[in-house]
Amino acid sequence: MVNEYESQEFFASSSQYHPTNTDLVKVPTTDYYKLERLATQYKKDGDWAGALACLYEVKNNLEDFDDPHYFTVALRFVLYLQAAGKFEEAKFELQSLVDELDYIVELKIGHHSDDKDYDVYFASTQHTLLSEIFDTARKIYKRENLIEEANDFENKAIQFRIENQANSEYLREQRSIRIREWQEERERDRQEYERWEQEQAELKQQEKVKKRSNFWLYVGLGLVAYIIIKRFWG
Repeated sequence: MVNEYESQEFFASSSQYHPTNTDLVKVPTTDYYKLERLATQYKKDGDWAGALACLYEVKNNLEDFDDPHYFTVALRFVLYLQAAGKFEEAKFELQSLVDELDYIVELKIGHHSDDKDYDVYFASTQHTLLSEIFDTARKIYKRENLIEEANDFENKAIQFRIENQANSEYLREQRSIRIREWQEERERDRQEYERWEQEQAELKQQEKVKKRSNFWLYVGLGLVAYIIIKRFWG
């Protein structure tokens, strides 16, 4: 699907953040979770250079590995950039997320690629992501005391949430239908298995009766043979 928002510049900026070699010294590992925790610690210590370097590495590595968590880290990175006094760099990252929207959506819903409702999943996820992007924009613009722009982005975030309601409701209904069909199929399988078990039990019982009948038949024949032998040859 085409990203209709890619050609729109919501966050004009030409300043992109890059950590210095000194900053990267503060990134001692490639473990994503450790780096995220370390970024939090650097933030608490007031070391924004270290915090930004950690999140920068996490974000880029997750993107390289097509990891869906990339989007969440990218939004956190935006908040950290603004808090560190790098508002223009934060805007650059937000615009990059808008431009990469289709890629991020596909990361999120790749497991639905063969689903008949893939287009609905795509539109729903796209609206959800845009709502989160604009809500993050609202936060950083408000912190910069750019109230008019902050209110505009808040309205956009609300608009995308509202537009997504119909898709979300439809997907919930479809999920309920699939769950109900799965439960019905399980019940049919259970009943079929119980019938099979019952049939097997009946066959075993018939086999027992047959064996018992044959036993008494052989006993009877043996007695008859014994009587005949005794009478004529005894």
